[in-house]
Amino acid sequence: MALVTGIPDSSCGKRAGRLAASPSADRSSVFRQLDGTDEIYYRAYGKYQAGVTWHHTNTVGATKRWTGPVARVRFAHGCASHTRKEAAMQAIAETLRGLGLGPASGFVNLRVYPLLAPGLRARDYLTLAEALERGTVVVTEISEGGSVPELLLDNRGDAKVLLLDGEDLIGAKQNRVLNISILVGAKRKVKIPVSCVEHGRWRRSSAGMRSGESVLSPLSRSYSASEVSVSMSLTGMRRSNQGRVWSDVDTTLRTFVCDSDTGALSDIYEQQRSRLDEYVRSVRVVRDQVGVVFELNGEVLGMDLFDATDSLARLLPRLVKSYALDAIEHPGAGDARANPLQVSAFLEQVAVAPTQVFPSTDLGQDVRFTGESIMGGALVEDGRVIHLVAFSRQAVERGRRGADASVWARGRMQEAG
Repeated sequence: MALVTGIPDSSCGKRAGRLAASPSADRSSVFRQLDGTDEIYYRAYGKYQAGVTWHHTNTVGATKRWTGPVARVRFAHGCASHTRKEAAMQAIAETLRGLGLGPASGFVNLRVYPLLAPGLRARDYLTLAEALERGTVVVTEISEGGSVPELLLDNRGDAKVLLLDGEDLIGAKQNRVLNISILVGAKRKVKIPVSCVEHGRWRRSSAGMRSGESVLSPLSRSYSASEVSVSMSLTGMRRSNQGRVWSDVDTTLRTFVCDSDTGALSDIYEQQRSRLDEYVRSVRVVRDQVGVVFELNGEVLGMDLFDATDSLARLLPRLVKSYALDAIEHPGAGDARANPLQVSAFLEQVAVAPTQVFPSTDLGQDVRFTGESIMGGALVEDGRVIHLVAFSRQAVERGRRGADASVWARGRMQEAG
């Protein structure tokens, strides 16, 4: 990018200039020293986002000219960062508004709507399960001692690899789920942020991790997504609330009266395998399908969207299982009939949701939804939405209140018995 040599005409440049010229401006917060040059800066989004260049940086001398080569580079960097942010947000809005909605299918109280996008190019990456099966990816503890919130992924292959947020990994010192979707480049080693879903084990059962068959259930996955967004905004780290994850797993174990020696989420899926398979068999991928919206008990709960039909086809069974687990756990009394207008309204909510954009763990950008109505995020690379996950905050909170009430009622019945 060419260096900026004059005050820009963009809105950000003008606002920075007004901030500096204002008689009421707090000069201690407006000016700082950068390599001997007074630097005026304006933070358009209120606070520093860890790992992201602030938006924007400029320098103004006595003659209102841009001064200092370092400052000019920083401003150019800021503009590039802003451009990438706008491009990522625009890609999400355009992708969502370009989707078609197919007829719903489903089983009992779960409805699944296909999201359609004809003409998309083929994917240029493997899923994590594919890469693990081929032996081109190895996932291990980060050291001999290990660390609960991190694993080490070594992509030894020539293809990029997509890791899905909430996807489970089995083995090593304890089972984990991924905190965020990640696109890992070929021949890369990356530390990946995870949460433990097996609180009763911290001993090595295998050298590496293998792919499980499920994804964290949507009620848990949605809150994890929200907590990760907050963590990224405040610290730049992709951490969940590990205590809440353990509590959610323990609640589900008790709900299904599942006897697990190590408190493992995978034991619940194994116990409920035959019932979950009924839900999976009720859903088929259709032509040009790239995503799904899930309705539980007549209310839109969440969605997953990919950039290719093949990606969806490979990951849909585990997504359906995760929603089916909540459907079995919360049979509800809502209207389970299809409601496409409600789905369309939800998609528009996602398209206009406020966002923050961060550099990703490896390739692309992490976009996080920060509004009052939507939880989740997206992974965008070169203007392409690789994966997007979103949940209705209202529906999730109602579901969690219902779950808490059910657990309390079962506890009282057990005490009375």
